[in-house]
Amino acid sequence: MIIQFTLFVLVSFLAFTASAQVPERRNDPFPTEEAWYIIPAPFSAPGLGSGLFVAGLWSNISESHSDLFVGMVKGDFDATFAGLLDNHIIDETLILDVSGGVINEAIVTSYQGRGFDSDPKNYNTFKVGDGEGTGGRIMLTFWERRLNAFATRFMQSSRLKGVYEADGTLIYEPDSAAKTKVGMQSLGLLFDFTDDWGDPRNGLKLSHNQNGFVGLNSDGPLTGTIHYRSKCHRLFTNGRTINMGF
Repeated sequence: MIIQFTLFVLVSFLAFTASAQVPERRNDPFPTEEAWYIIPAPFSAPGLGSGLFVAGLWSNISESHSDLFVGMVKGDFDATFAGLLDNHIIDETLILDVSGGVINEAIVTSYQGRGFDSDPKNYNTFKVGDGEGTGGRIMLTFWERRLNAFATRFMQSSRLKGVYEADGTLIYEPDSAAKTKVGMQSLGLLFDFTDDWGDPRNGLKLSHNQNGFVGLNSDGPLTGTIHYRSKCHRLFTNGRTINMGF
C-alpha cells in the first residue's frame, strides 16, 4: 500500500507542478526564535471530575530547534507528563520527538448508548491508576519539510481501581487488578506542497498512515495487534481548506 500511494503521490506531484508552481514558503519551516508559554487551566466536567491543569512550553531552547514541554494535572485526575520535541539528529533532516508521563489517578467515561435518543447520564466511569506512558516519533524530511517519512510508537499501562455508576455508586472494585498495557505504532508519509508548514494557505498536502494498535498483558508478551490505514488529502487555496476524499 505504501508503494502504491507513493506512486500516486509522484503522479499527483507531477500533475500539480505541471499546472502550477509549488508555492514558496512564507516562513522558515525550521524557526529558532526562542519563546515560552505557561498555561493554567482549572476544569470541571461530568464524568471527568474537577481539578487544575498547568502546562509550560519552552520553544526553541536557546535558539535551537528543540522544544521542551512539561505539564501537571491535579484533582480528580492526577498526572504529570513531559516531552522533548524537534531534536535534530541530522540538522533539518532527521528529527526525533520523545515524551512520557505518569498517571496516578484518572477517570474514563464509558457511555451505554449512542445517538440522539440516548440518555447523556447513562454512563459508567472507570477509575484507573498506577499508569505510565512513553512514546516517540522519528521523522526524515527533505526540501524544506515538503517530503516527509515518519514512524511513531506510544506505549501506556494502567491498573483498574474501580467501576462506578454515573451518580458515583460503586459497581466493582478489584482486590488486585493486573496492569493493562496497550500501544500504538504508525508508519507514514507526508507530502506538504503548501506555502507554510505551520499555517498553510495555498497548495496541496497529502498524507498516508499505516497504524496498528498493540495489546500486551501484564507479563509483557504480545497478545494481539490491530492494523488499519488512514489517508488525508487537503487543498489549500486563498486561505480556505478543502478536504478531498480520494
